[in-house]
Amino acid sequence: MSEPQSGVVPVTSHRGILTGVAALAGGEIGGRLVAFAATAWLTRKLGPDGFGIIGFATAISAYLLLATTTGFNDIGTRDVARHPDRAVTIAASAIAVRLLMGLAGLALLGVVALLLPKAPVVKAVIVLSGLSFLSQAIDISWVLRGLERNVRVGAMNIATQLLYAAGILAFVDGPEDVIRVPIIQFGSELAAGCWLCVGLFGRRIPRASLREGLGILKASGFVTASRLMRVVILTSGLITLGLVAGEAATGVFAAAYRFCFLLIAIAAAVNNAFLPSVARAADHGANALRDVIRSAVRIMATIAAPIVLGGAVTAGPLLRLLFGPSFELGAQAFQILLISCGFLFAHATVHNILLAVHRTNVETVLFFVAALVALMLNVTLIPRHGIVGAAVAALAAEALIAVVGWVYVKTLGVAPGWRPLVPPAVSAGVMVAVLIALGGFPTLLQIPLGALVYGVMLVLTGGVRRVWGPHSA
Repeated sequence: MSEPQSGVVPVTSHRGILTGVAALAGGEIGGRLVAFAATAWLTRKLGPDGFGIIGFATAISAYLLLATTTGFNDIGTRDVARHPDRAVTIAASAIAVRLLMGLAGLALLGVVALLLPKAPVVKAVIVLSGLSFLSQAIDISWVLRGLERNVRVGAMNIATQLLYAAGILAFVDGPEDVIRVPIIQFGSELAAGCWLCVGLFGRRIPRASLREGLGILKASGFVTASRLMRVVILTSGLITLGLVAGEAATGVFAAAYRFCFLLIAIAAAVNNAFLPSVARAADHGANALRDVIRSAVRIMATIAAPIVLGGAVTAGPLLRLLFGPSFELGAQAFQILLISCGFLFAHATVHNILLAVHRTNVETVLFFVAALVALMLNVTLIPRHGIVGAAVAALAAEALIAVVGWVYVKTLGVAPGWRPLVPPAVSAGVMVAVLIALGGFPTLLQIPLGALVYGVMLVLTGGVRRVWGPHSA
Protein backbone atom coordinates (compact mmCIF):
# COMPACT_ATOMS: atom_id res chain seq x y z
CA MET A 1 0.00 0.00 0.00
CA SER A 2 1.48 3.31 -1.06
CA GLU A 3 1.92 6.23 1.27
CA PRO A 4 -0.20 9.36 0.74
CA GLN A 5 1.06 12.05 -1.58
CA SER A 6 -0.40 14.80 0.51
CA GLY A 7 -0.70 15.46 4.20
CA VAL A 8 -4.42 16.14 3.83
CA VAL A 9 -6.61 13.05 4.05
CA PRO A 10 -10.26 13.66 3.13
CA VAL A 11 -11.75 11.32 5.68
CA THR A 12 -14.50 12.12 8.10
CA SER A 13 -13.35 13.72 11.35
CA HIS A 14 -12.97 11.52 14.41
CA ARG A 15 -15.94 13.20 16.07
CA GLY A 16 -17.92 12.77 12.87
CA ILE A 17 -17.18 9.06 12.77
CA LEU A 18 -18.17 8.66 16.41
CA THR A 19 -21.40 10.55 15.75
CA GLY A 20 -22.13 8.11 12.93
CA VAL A 21 -21.27 5.15 15.14
CA ALA A 22 -23.53 6.50 17.89
CA ALA A 23 -26.40 7.03 15.45
CA LEU A 24 -26.15 3.62 13.80
CA ALA A 25 -25.28 1.67 16.93
CA GLY A 26 -27.90 3.56 18.92
CA GLY A 27 -30.51 2.77 16.29
CA GLU A 28 -29.45 -0.87 16.16
CA ILE A 29 -29.36 -1.23 19.93
CA GLY A 30 -32.68 0.54 20.38
CA GLY A 31 -34.30 -1.42 17.57
CA ARG A 32 -32.88 -4.74 18.71
CA LEU A 33 -33.97 -4.13 22.27
CA VAL A 34 -37.50 -3.57 21.03
CA ALA A 35 -37.22 -6.69 18.90
CA PHE A 36 -35.88 -8.53 21.93
CA ALA A 37 -38.97 -7.61 23.89
CA ALA A 38 -41.05 -9.01 21.03
CA THR A 39 -38.90 -12.15 20.99
CA ALA A 40 -39.38 -12.62 24.73
CA TRP A 41 -43.13 -12.35 24.16
CA LEU A 42 -42.92 -14.87 21.29
CA THR A 43 -40.95 -17.43 23.29
CA ARG A 44 -43.55 -17.37 26.03
CA LYS A 45 -46.53 -17.44 23.68
CA LEU A 46 -45.18 -19.96 21.17
CA GLY A 47 -43.07 -22.12 23.52
CA PRO A 48 -39.89 -23.96 22.44
CA ASP A 49 -41.72 -25.90 19.71
CA GLY A 50 -43.39 -22.90 18.10
CA PHE A 51 -40.30 -20.74 18.40
CA GLY A 52 -38.31 -23.62 16.92
CA ILE A 53 -40.47 -23.36 13.78
CA ILE A 54 -39.62 -19.66 13.48
CA GLY A 55 -35.90 -20.34 14.02
CA PHE A 56 -35.85 -23.16 11.46
CA ALA A 57 -37.74 -21.12 8.85
CA THR A 58 -35.45 -18.13 9.36
CA ALA A 59 -32.37 -20.31 8.95
CA ILE A 60 -33.67 -21.83 5.70
CA SER A 61 -34.73 -18.49 4.17
CA ALA A 62 -31.45 -16.82 5.18
CA TYR A 63 -29.64 -18.55 2.33
CA LEU A 64 -31.96 -17.17 -0.33
CA LEU A 65 -32.15 -13.78 1.38
CA LEU A 66 -28.71 -13.29 -0.14
CA ALA A 67 -30.57 -13.00 -3.44
CA THR A 68 -31.62 -9.50 -2.43
CA THR A 69 -29.01 -8.32 0.05
CA THR A 70 -26.00 -9.99 -1.64
CA GLY A 71 -22.97 -7.67 -1.69
CA PHE A 72 -24.92 -4.47 -2.39
CA ASN A 73 -24.80 -3.47 1.27
CA ASP A 74 -20.99 -3.39 1.15
CA ILE A 75 -19.98 -2.64 -2.43
CA GLY A 76 -22.89 -0.22 -2.80
CA THR A 77 -21.96 1.65 0.38
CA ARG A 78 -18.35 1.89 -0.77
CA ASP A 79 -19.38 3.22 -4.21
CA VAL A 80 -21.80 5.78 -2.77
CA ALA A 81 -19.14 6.98 -0.31
CA ARG A 82 -16.75 7.58 -3.20
CA HIS A 83 -19.38 9.02 -5.61
CA PRO A 84 -22.11 10.66 -3.49
CA ASP A 85 -23.37 12.69 -6.47
CA ARG A 86 -24.58 9.43 -8.08
CA ALA A 87 -26.33 8.05 -5.00
CA VAL A 88 -29.87 8.19 -6.44
CA THR A 89 -28.92 6.41 -9.66
CA ILE A 90 -26.96 3.75 -7.80
CA ALA A 91 -29.88 3.18 -5.40
CA ALA A 92 -32.54 2.89 -8.12
CA SER A 93 -30.41 0.52 -10.20
CA ALA A 94 -29.74 -1.69 -7.21
CA ILE A 95 -33.42 -1.84 -6.23
CA ALA A 96 -34.43 -2.97 -9.73
CA VAL A 97 -31.94 -5.85 -9.73
CA ARG A 98 -32.68 -6.80 -6.12
CA LEU A 99 -36.44 -7.00 -6.75
CA LEU A 100 -35.95 -9.34 -9.70
CA MET A 101 -33.63 -11.53 -7.66
CA GLY A 102 -36.02 -11.42 -4.71
CA LEU A 103 -38.90 -12.75 -6.81
CA ALA A 104 -36.72 -15.57 -8.11
CA GLY A 105 -35.59 -16.35 -4.57
CA LEU A 106 -39.17 -16.46 -3.28
CA ALA A 107 -40.15 -18.94 -6.00
CA LEU A 108 -37.16 -21.14 -5.23
CA LEU A 109 -37.93 -21.05 -1.51
CA GLY A 110 -41.41 -22.36 -2.26
CA VAL A 111 -39.90 -25.35 -4.04
CA VAL A 112 -37.50 -26.01 -1.14
CA ALA A 113 -40.36 -25.86 1.38
CA LEU A 114 -42.40 -28.39 -0.59
CA LEU A 115 -39.49 -30.85 -0.64
CA LEU A 116 -38.70 -30.67 3.08
CA PRO A 117 -40.05 -33.50 5.30
CA LYS A 118 -41.88 -31.09 7.58
CA ALA A 119 -45.46 -30.43 8.70
CA PRO A 120 -47.62 -28.12 6.53
CA VAL A 121 -47.48 -25.30 9.07
CA VAL A 122 -43.66 -25.37 9.02
CA LYS A 123 -43.67 -25.26 5.22
CA ALA A 124 -46.09 -22.33 5.24
CA VAL A 125 -43.95 -20.35 7.68
CA ILE A 126 -40.86 -21.01 5.54
CA VAL A 127 -42.56 -19.68 2.40
CA LEU A 128 -43.98 -16.62 4.17
CA SER A 129 -40.50 -15.86 5.54
CA GLY A 130 -39.50 -15.35 1.91
CA LEU A 131 -41.66 -12.23 1.69
CA SER A 132 -38.77 -10.45 3.36
CA PHE A 133 -36.82 -10.92 0.12
CA LEU A 134 -39.02 -8.22 -1.39
CA SER A 135 -39.06 -5.83 1.55
CA GLN A 136 -35.27 -6.13 1.88
CA ALA A 137 -34.92 -5.34 -1.83
CA ILE A 138 -36.18 -1.78 -1.32
CA ASP A 139 -34.15 -1.20 1.85
CA ILE A 140 -31.69 1.57 0.89
CA SER A 141 -30.15 2.08 4.30
CA TRP A 142 -26.82 1.12 2.71
CA VAL A 143 -27.08 4.19 0.47
CA LEU A 144 -27.67 6.49 3.43
CA ARG A 145 -24.71 4.93 5.24
CA GLY A 146 -22.54 5.73 2.24
CA LEU A 147 -23.81 9.33 2.44
CA GLU A 148 -23.21 9.21 6.21
CA ARG A 149 -26.84 10.09 6.99
CA ASN A 150 -26.72 7.70 9.90
CA VAL A 151 -29.32 9.38 12.09
CA ARG A 152 -32.06 8.51 9.58
CA VAL A 153 -30.82 4.93 9.34
CA GLY A 154 -30.81 4.61 13.12
CA ALA A 155 -34.34 6.00 13.31
CA MET A 156 -35.46 3.53 10.64
CA ASN A 157 -34.04 0.61 12.62
CA ILE A 158 -36.03 1.61 15.68
CA ALA A 159 -39.21 2.31 13.70
CA THR A 160 -39.05 -1.08 11.96
CA GLN A 161 -38.78 -2.96 15.23
CA LEU A 162 -41.49 -0.88 16.90
CA LEU A 163 -43.89 -1.80 14.09
CA TYR A 164 -42.85 -5.45 14.35
CA ALA A 165 -43.28 -5.51 18.13
CA ALA A 166 -46.68 -3.83 17.91
CA GLY A 167 -47.83 -6.43 15.40
CA ILE A 168 -46.55 -9.31 17.56
CA LEU A 169 -48.28 -7.95 20.65
CA ALA A 170 -51.53 -7.41 18.78
CA PHE A 171 -51.79 -10.57 16.70
CA VAL A 172 -49.75 -13.39 18.32
CA ASP A 173 -51.30 -14.99 21.38
CA GLY A 174 -50.47 -18.70 21.09
CA PRO A 175 -48.75 -21.45 19.06
CA GLU A 176 -51.61 -21.40 16.56
CA ASP A 177 -50.57 -17.88 15.53
CA VAL A 178 -47.04 -18.85 14.47
CA ILE A 179 -47.94 -18.35 10.79
CA ARG A 180 -48.61 -14.65 11.44
CA VAL A 181 -45.05 -13.87 12.57
CA PRO A 182 -43.35 -13.69 9.10
CA ILE A 183 -46.28 -11.65 7.74
CA ILE A 184 -45.87 -9.10 10.52
CA GLN A 185 -42.13 -8.95 9.88
CA PHE A 186 -42.69 -8.35 6.16
CA GLY A 187 -45.16 -5.54 6.84
CA SER A 188 -42.83 -3.70 9.21
CA GLU A 189 -39.85 -4.00 6.87
CA LEU A 190 -41.91 -2.86 3.88
CA ALA A 191 -43.17 0.25 5.67
CA ALA A 192 -39.65 1.23 6.79
CA GLY A 193 -38.18 0.61 3.34
CA CYS A 194 -40.80 2.80 1.67
CA TRP A 195 -40.10 5.57 4.19
CA LEU A 196 -36.39 5.55 3.34
CA CYS A 197 -37.09 5.53 -0.41
CA VAL A 198 -39.39 8.54 -0.15
CA GLY A 199 -36.72 10.35 1.85
CA LEU A 200 -34.08 9.77 -0.84
CA PHE A 201 -36.13 9.89 -4.05
CA GLY A 202 -38.92 12.29 -3.11
CA ARG A 203 -42.15 11.88 -5.06
CA ARG A 204 -40.55 10.98 -8.38
CA ILE A 205 -39.55 7.50 -9.43
CA PRO A 206 -35.90 7.67 -10.51
CA ARG A 207 -34.66 6.05 -13.68
CA ALA A 208 -32.95 2.74 -13.02
CA SER A 209 -30.21 1.09 -15.02
CA LEU A 210 -30.22 -2.70 -14.94
CA ARG A 211 -26.75 -2.59 -16.44
CA GLU A 212 -25.41 -0.57 -13.53
CA GLY A 213 -27.24 -2.70 -10.99
CA LEU A 214 -25.80 -5.85 -12.53
CA GLY A 215 -22.39 -4.18 -12.50
CA ILE A 216 -22.62 -3.76 -8.71
CA LEU A 217 -23.79 -7.36 -8.46
CA LYS A 218 -20.81 -8.56 -10.47
CA ALA A 219 -18.38 -6.50 -8.37
CA SER A 220 -19.85 -7.99 -5.21
CA GLY A 221 -19.10 -11.58 -6.22
CA PHE A 222 -16.52 -12.29 -3.54
CA VAL A 223 -18.49 -10.43 -0.89
CA THR A 224 -21.60 -12.45 -1.77
CA ALA A 225 -19.67 -15.69 -1.54
CA SER A 226 -18.31 -14.64 1.86
CA ARG A 227 -21.80 -13.76 3.06
CA LEU A 228 -23.07 -17.14 1.91
CA MET A 229 -20.37 -18.83 3.94
CA ARG A 230 -21.25 -16.59 6.90
CA VAL A 231 -24.88 -17.74 6.62
CA VAL A 232 -23.68 -21.36 6.61
CA ILE A 233 -21.79 -20.73 9.84
CA LEU A 234 -24.73 -18.96 11.51
CA THR A 235 -27.51 -21.29 10.40
CA SER A 236 -26.09 -24.76 9.80
CA GLY A 237 -26.37 -25.55 13.49
CA LEU A 238 -30.02 -24.48 13.60
CA ILE A 239 -30.88 -26.46 10.47
CA THR A 240 -29.07 -29.58 11.69
CA LEU A 241 -30.84 -29.33 15.04
CA GLY A 242 -34.17 -28.90 13.27
CA LEU A 243 -33.61 -32.05 11.22
CA VAL A 244 -32.01 -34.18 13.95
CA ALA A 245 -33.17 -32.94 17.36
CA GLY A 246 -36.64 -31.53 16.69
CA GLU A 247 -38.39 -28.19 17.23
CA ALA A 248 -37.92 -27.92 21.03
CA ALA A 249 -34.10 -28.11 20.96
CA THR A 250 -34.06 -25.84 17.93
CA GLY A 251 -36.21 -23.32 19.79
CA VAL A 252 -33.89 -23.23 22.82
CA PHE A 253 -30.84 -22.76 20.60
CA ALA A 254 -32.61 -20.16 18.46
CA ALA A 255 -33.56 -18.14 21.54
CA ALA A 256 -29.94 -18.10 22.74
CA TYR A 257 -28.82 -17.10 19.27
CA ARG A 258 -31.29 -14.19 19.21
CA PHE A 259 -29.24 -12.46 21.90
CA CYS A 260 -26.13 -13.11 19.82
CA PHE A 261 -27.84 -11.58 16.80
CA LEU A 262 -28.19 -8.41 18.88
CA LEU A 263 -24.41 -8.37 19.27
CA ILE A 264 -23.93 -9.13 15.58
CA ALA A 265 -26.21 -6.21 14.70
CA ILE A 266 -24.22 -3.87 16.95
CA ALA A 267 -20.95 -5.01 15.36
CA ALA A 268 -22.43 -4.46 11.91
CA ALA A 269 -23.67 -0.98 12.86
CA VAL A 270 -20.25 0.13 14.12
CA ASN A 271 -18.61 -1.46 11.10
CA ASN A 272 -20.95 0.25 8.65
CA ALA A 273 -20.41 3.63 10.28
CA PHE A 274 -16.65 3.29 9.79
CA LEU A 275 -16.79 1.90 6.23
CA PRO A 276 -16.95 5.25 4.34
CA SER A 277 -13.93 6.60 6.22
CA VAL A 278 -12.04 3.31 5.88
CA ALA A 279 -12.71 3.30 2.12
CA ARG A 280 -11.43 6.87 1.69
CA ALA A 281 -8.47 6.41 4.03
CA ALA A 282 -7.35 3.35 2.05
CA ASP A 283 -6.81 5.63 -0.95
CA HIS A 284 -4.33 7.72 1.06
CA GLY A 285 -1.90 5.14 2.38
CA ALA A 286 -1.22 2.82 5.28
CA ASN A 287 -0.81 5.55 7.90
CA ALA A 288 -4.22 7.09 7.21
CA LEU A 289 -5.90 3.68 7.19
CA ARG A 290 -4.16 2.57 10.38
CA ASP A 291 -5.44 5.63 12.26
CA VAL A 292 -9.06 4.91 11.33
CA ILE A 293 -8.66 1.20 12.09
CA ARG A 294 -7.24 2.00 15.53
CA SER A 295 -10.39 3.94 16.37
CA ALA A 296 -12.61 1.16 15.03
CA VAL A 297 -10.86 -1.53 17.09
CA ARG A 298 -10.98 0.61 20.24
CA ILE A 299 -14.73 1.20 19.92
CA MET A 300 -15.47 -2.42 18.97
CA ALA A 301 -13.60 -3.70 22.02
CA THR A 302 -15.21 -1.15 24.34
CA ILE A 303 -18.68 -2.29 23.28
CA ALA A 304 -18.06 -6.03 23.01
CA ALA A 305 -16.05 -6.76 26.16
CA PRO A 306 -18.72 -6.11 28.83
CA ILE A 307 -21.57 -7.69 26.87
CA VAL A 308 -19.72 -10.86 25.88
CA LEU A 309 -18.00 -11.49 29.23
CA GLY A 310 -20.85 -10.25 31.41
CA GLY A 311 -23.36 -12.32 29.47
CA ALA A 312 -21.21 -15.43 29.77
CA VAL A 313 -21.03 -15.08 33.57
CA THR A 314 -24.81 -14.60 33.95
CA ALA A 315 -25.87 -16.92 31.10
CA GLY A 316 -28.40 -19.15 32.91
CA PRO A 317 -30.25 -16.46 34.87
CA LEU A 318 -30.17 -14.18 31.82
CA LEU A 319 -31.90 -16.78 29.64
CA ARG A 320 -34.51 -17.35 32.34
CA LEU A 321 -35.11 -13.61 32.63
CA LEU A 322 -35.38 -13.04 28.90
CA PHE A 323 -37.21 -16.11 27.64
CA GLY A 324 -38.59 -18.06 30.59
CA PRO A 325 -37.56 -21.11 32.67
CA SER A 326 -37.87 -23.62 29.83
CA PHE A 327 -35.01 -21.91 27.95
CA GLU A 328 -32.49 -21.96 30.83
CA LEU A 329 -31.36 -25.40 29.65
CA GLY A 330 -29.45 -23.60 26.91
CA ALA A 331 -27.10 -21.81 29.36
CA GLN A 332 -23.92 -23.71 28.45
CA ALA A 333 -24.52 -23.33 24.73
CA PHE A 334 -25.31 -19.65 25.31
CA GLN A 335 -21.94 -19.10 27.02
CA ILE A 336 -20.09 -20.66 24.10
CA LEU A 337 -22.08 -18.62 21.57
CA LEU A 338 -21.26 -15.39 23.41
CA ILE A 339 -17.55 -16.15 23.22
CA SER A 340 -17.95 -16.81 19.50
CA CYS A 341 -19.52 -13.36 19.18
CA GLY A 342 -16.39 -11.89 20.71
CA PHE A 343 -14.38 -13.34 17.82
CA LEU A 344 -17.00 -12.01 15.39
CA PHE A 345 -16.46 -8.48 16.75
CA ALA A 346 -12.72 -9.00 16.30
CA HIS A 347 -13.18 -9.89 12.64
CA ALA A 348 -15.65 -7.12 11.77
CA THR A 349 -12.93 -4.53 11.23
CA VAL A 350 -10.92 -6.99 9.13
CA HIS A 351 -13.86 -7.11 6.71
CA ASN A 352 -13.78 -3.34 6.21
CA ILE A 353 -10.05 -3.38 5.59
CA LEU A 354 -10.24 -6.15 2.99
CA LEU A 355 -13.17 -4.46 1.30
CA ALA A 356 -11.37 -1.11 1.14
CA VAL A 357 -8.12 -2.52 -0.28
CA HIS A 358 -9.92 -4.83 -2.75
CA ARG A 359 -8.84 -8.09 -1.10
CA THR A 360 -12.31 -9.59 -0.65
CA ASN A 361 -11.11 -12.77 -2.37
CA VAL A 362 -8.96 -13.47 0.70
CA GLU A 363 -12.00 -13.20 2.97
CA THR A 364 -13.97 -15.52 0.71
CA VAL A 365 -11.37 -18.28 1.00
CA LEU A 366 -11.22 -17.79 4.77
CA PHE A 367 -15.00 -17.98 5.14
CA PHE A 368 -15.16 -21.04 2.90
CA VAL A 369 -12.72 -22.94 5.12
CA ALA A 370 -14.54 -21.80 8.28
CA ALA A 371 -17.91 -22.88 6.86
CA LEU A 372 -16.52 -26.34 6.11
CA VAL A 373 -15.26 -26.57 9.69
CA ALA A 374 -18.68 -25.54 11.02
CA LEU A 375 -20.53 -28.04 8.83
CA MET A 376 -18.26 -30.95 9.77
CA LEU A 377 -18.44 -30.13 13.48
CA ASN A 378 -22.23 -29.71 13.40
CA VAL A 379 -22.74 -33.08 11.74
CA THR A 380 -20.29 -34.72 14.14
CA LEU A 381 -21.19 -33.04 17.44
CA ILE A 382 -24.94 -32.34 17.32
CA PRO A 383 -26.15 -35.99 17.32
CA ARG A 384 -24.08 -36.59 20.47
CA HIS A 385 -24.04 -33.23 22.27
CA GLY A 386 -27.11 -31.41 20.92
CA ILE A 387 -27.16 -27.62 21.24
CA VAL A 388 -23.77 -27.52 22.97
CA GLY A 389 -22.25 -29.23 19.93
CA ALA A 390 -23.84 -26.61 17.65
CA ALA A 391 -22.39 -23.83 19.80
CA VAL A 392 -18.90 -25.36 19.72
CA ALA A 393 -19.07 -25.55 15.92
CA ALA A 394 -19.95 -21.84 15.73
CA LEU A 395 -17.12 -20.93 18.12
CA ALA A 396 -14.52 -22.89 16.14
CA ALA A 397 -15.54 -21.20 12.88
CA GLU A 398 -15.58 -17.66 14.30
CA ALA A 399 -12.22 -18.12 16.06
CA LEU A 400 -10.64 -19.35 12.83
CA ILE A 401 -11.96 -16.36 10.87
CA ALA A 402 -10.83 -13.77 13.42
CA VAL A 403 -7.35 -15.14 14.12
CA VAL A 404 -6.36 -15.84 10.51
CA GLY A 405 -7.99 -12.59 9.35
CA TRP A 406 -5.92 -10.44 11.69
CA VAL A 407 -2.74 -12.37 10.84
CA TYR A 408 -3.33 -11.45 7.20
CA VAL A 409 -4.10 -7.80 8.01
CA LYS A 410 -0.79 -7.58 9.84
CA THR A 411 0.98 -8.42 6.58
CA LEU A 412 -0.67 -5.34 5.01
CA GLY A 413 1.01 -3.06 7.55
CA VAL A 414 -2.21 -1.50 8.91
CA ALA A 415 -2.75 -3.52 12.11
CA PRO A 416 -3.15 -1.10 15.07
CA GLY A 417 -1.48 -3.28 17.72
CA TRP A 418 -2.82 -4.38 21.13
CA ARG A 419 -2.91 -1.06 23.00
CA PRO A 420 -6.54 -0.20 22.08
CA LEU A 421 -7.67 -3.45 23.74
CA VAL A 422 -6.09 -2.89 27.16
CA PRO A 423 -8.62 -0.51 28.84
CA PRO A 424 -11.76 -2.52 27.89
CA ALA A 425 -10.06 -5.83 28.72
CA VAL A 426 -8.98 -4.68 32.19
CA SER A 427 -12.35 -3.02 32.87
CA ALA A 428 -14.29 -6.10 31.79
CA GLY A 429 -12.07 -8.34 33.92
CA VAL A 430 -12.87 -6.33 37.04
CA MET A 431 -16.57 -6.37 36.10
CA VAL A 432 -16.53 -10.18 35.77
CA ALA A 433 -14.96 -10.53 39.23
CA VAL A 434 -17.70 -8.34 40.71
CA LEU A 435 -20.44 -10.30 38.93
CA ILE A 436 -19.07 -13.59 40.25
CA ALA A 437 -19.03 -12.14 43.76
CA LEU A 438 -22.66 -11.05 43.28
CA GLY A 439 -23.72 -14.48 42.05
CA GLY A 440 -26.52 -14.80 44.62
CA PHE A 441 -28.09 -11.43 43.74
CA PRO A 442 -31.07 -11.07 41.37
CA THR A 443 -30.11 -10.75 37.69
CA LEU A 444 -31.90 -7.41 37.39
CA LEU A 445 -29.55 -6.07 40.06
CA GLN A 446 -26.37 -7.70 38.74
CA ILE A 447 -26.70 -6.20 35.26
CA PRO A 448 -26.75 -2.48 36.23
CA LEU A 449 -24.10 -3.01 38.92
CA GLY A 450 -21.85 -4.76 36.41
CA ALA A 451 -22.38 -1.95 33.90
CA LEU A 452 -21.55 0.64 36.57
CA VAL A 453 -18.33 -1.13 37.53
CA TYR A 454 -17.30 -1.41 33.88
CA GLY A 455 -17.99 2.27 33.25
CA VAL A 456 -16.02 3.40 36.29
CA MET A 457 -13.07 1.18 35.40
CA LEU A 458 -13.14 2.41 31.82
CA VAL A 459 -12.79 5.98 33.07
CA LEU A 460 -9.97 5.03 35.48
CA THR A 461 -8.01 3.15 32.80
CA GLY A 462 -8.34 6.01 30.31
CA GLY A 463 -10.61 4.07 27.97
CA VAL A 464 -13.24 6.81 27.73
CA ARG A 465 -10.65 9.51 27.03
CA ARG A 466 -9.03 7.41 24.31
CA VAL A 467 -12.32 6.61 22.61
CA TRP A 468 -13.21 10.30 22.36
CA GLY A 469 -9.66 11.47 21.71
CA PRO A 470 -7.89 11.75 18.34
CA HIS A 471 -7.12 8.73 16.16
CA SER A 472 -3.52 8.60 17.22
CA ALA A 473 -4.23 8.59 20.93
